[in-house]
Amino acid sequence: MSKTKKKKTVSTGSHPDWRKAPENALDNLSEEELGSLFGTIKAPLELGRKPGTLTIAMIVKNESANIRDAIKSFRPIADEIVVFDTGSTDGTQGILTELGVRWQQGEWRNDFAWARNQSIEMAASAWVLWMDADDRIPEKQYDNFRKLKTAPLDRAFGFQVINTQGGLPYGARFMQLRMFPNHPALRFRYRIHEQLLHSVALLGLHTFFTDTTILHTGYEDPQLKKAKAKRNLLLLEEEPERVRKEPSLGMSVGDSYYILGEWDKGIQAYKDTLAMPNCEKINRDIFRELPCCIGRGYHKSDRRAEALEWYDRSIALQPAKHEPYFYKAECLLELNRPAEAEAIYAKLIGMPVSHSTTTNQFDIIQIYSRYHLARFAHERGDLTGAAARLETLNAEYPEVIEAWHLLGRCQLALGQEQKALESWTRAIGLNPLAIPELHGQRMALLRRLGLKEEFELSGQKARALYPQASFPVWNSGPNLSLCMIVKDEKSNLPACLDSVQGMADEIIVVDTGSQDGTQDIARKYGARVVQSNWEGDFAKARNLSLAQAKGRWIIWLDADDRLLPEDKAAIRKLAE
Repeated sequence: MSKTKKKKTVSTGSHPDWRKAPENALDNLSEEELGSLFGTIKAPLELGRKPGTLTIAMIVKNESANIRDAIKSFRPIADEIVVFDTGSTDGTQGILTELGVRWQQGEWRNDFAWARNQSIEMAASAWVLWMDADDRIPEKQYDNFRKLKTAPLDRAFGFQVINTQGGLPYGARFMQLRMFPNHPALRFRYRIHEQLLHSVALLGLHTFFTDTTILHTGYEDPQLKKAKAKRNLLLLEEEPERVRKEPSLGMSVGDSYYILGEWDKGIQAYKDTLAMPNCEKINRDIFRELPCCIGRGYHKSDRRAEALEWYDRSIALQPAKHEPYFYKAECLLELNRPAEAEAIYAKLIGMPVSHSTTTNQFDIIQIYSRYHLARFAHERGDLTGAAARLETLNAEYPEVIEAWHLLGRCQLALGQEQKALESWTRAIGLNPLAIPELHGQRMALLRRLGLKEEFELSGQKARALYPQASFPVWNSGPNLSLCMIVKDEKSNLPACLDSVQGMADEIIVVDTGSQDGTQDIARKYGARVVQSNWEGDFAKARNLSLAQAKGRWIIWLDADDRLLPEDKAAIRKLAE
């Protein structure tokens, strides 16, 4: 846990009621000025409630698809769960009754703070934790919450909220104040992007931002995400004065436009926020984040030179934040500057997670930075180095399908056929639809290993998924062999082998004395390389390659040959 730094002592006297405070009393305070109010409380609050108890307070509307899973994940830590329903018509209320959850019928006033405060009024425990129906508490976090319930009532707790992607905790993460004593002065303000921080400051509570994690599943559905963005824009239009002076709301306008794909409007909203009087003083995290957001809009609009300028500006402001580096590397790759991108990816994998009130994409950035580094090594022919990087990546993030696929390719090229089979089996098991060509590659490997029963079973599954596709058929050996003779073809061979990927069951390359790394390139593509001296006889060299073939059919190519996708498919079909 880390405590916010106490700037100075400010007496808050008796516990003030937020409803009696001037509406704009704390709105324009800087982070330092607001921070100076935290931690000034003299003794724990006396609430007259049972110590060590926790109420989870929720507001919901039409959450029948989510509410069961939410309640199930909350129950192990909650002494009670209360719900303020703002007008559900989809059976949510019936589910709550069935689950024995106390709920109250309300109305929706286009005001999140008001609705949240109604749910808090229902709470009977010493502590309140606010949650939404698309939040989940992971089982491994239960003990953390149980311990926090026993803390003195002189503090509030913030947690790391992580957006899920595909059900996995790899999305954007940010810190958010969530748990606080059940005191009448602790209530939310503002109709959208409601804030608890001001009332916590007025009471002088200590604030602790912990490593305890809450998962947020609400952005899994792109259409729902867009609907929320449209809703937020409508609500923000109702508070133009706040939008003009509060960085968090100005940033929210830009965020919403980006979700809707309206890049120019988003860029302008971010620039307006950056130009806000006292933006940096009011919210330093947002001020430092805005250049990266602007750069992202230019990047998405294919204005990469401008994007790079804004990414560099963001890096200068927040050198410990991952996003501007990562997006800059993405941009450099698109500009065909891979060496510069690779240096950035190497830096990123050594950077620790950064904690901020703005979102960060730590896990996604770690995954793709490591994957790109492995891919670069693979492209250079460093199969052992690429495999080592991928094994490290898969140990920490075992759900990355592309990493298992590339690892299998490395292992196959290194002659580790059984390991390649295991890697490709793992990739298909994670998502059979993710990489269509992987089914055929795995079937070809099964045939090479003589595993007929598994081959037939795999074929049945693959054809069920892709009834129009062609897949390998079983025979005593490979069906189609690609035979080549080469010498110093580093500049030609990759494009040739890229154009025939997935066509042949085996590739035989007779090398007649290359000195430029051609053999390593061939092995990277899974070819069996046969070394031979050049004797001034093309037929002899060509026949040597044919003699190595095990397929029922043979096709021979040169390194400067290329196949169109439709021709590759036609050849494969003929061979089968």
